[in-house]
Amino acid sequence: MANETTLRRMAYAAAAIAIGVAACWAFLFMPRLAVHPMAIADRVDHSSKIFFAIQLVAVVVLLAVVILSRRGARMLSGPLYLGALLLFLHVFFVFNGAVFYLQEYEGFSAAAILMLVCVGANLIAAILAIIAGNKYRQFALPRDG
Repeated sequence: MANETTLRRMAYAAAAIAIGVAACWAFLFMPRLAVHPMAIADRVDHSSKIFFAIQLVAVVVLLAVVILSRRGARMLSGPLYLGALLLFLHVFFVFNGAVFYLQEYEGFSAAAILMLVCVGANLIAAILAIIAGNKYRQFALPRDG
């Protein structure tokens, strides 16, 4: 059962990292983009809400896996893969946005660099979710013996 405990911990870590990134997005990036004059002119505040929604859906999917596994249900690899896919989608959009903000927006470089840090954290969370899903599929398959 040590393998199953390790897999659960990987899923917990992926969910915790995704929650941290969602908190940064909600309390730091979205309010800052909503008042930045260049971001308002480019209507970036609307796209930041879409980015946040993608992150929240990924968090909900990963939390569902964590909560169900805590209650004794089998850990399913499908939702872990779905959460990882949503995190990769968020990473793709936010990386492009952060590089654009870093190059174009005056006085937004610290937040853009923090966005890139969040991109790295989301990549780690997605990789942990994929590894946990793959290992659980191998763990759940019957062995020929």
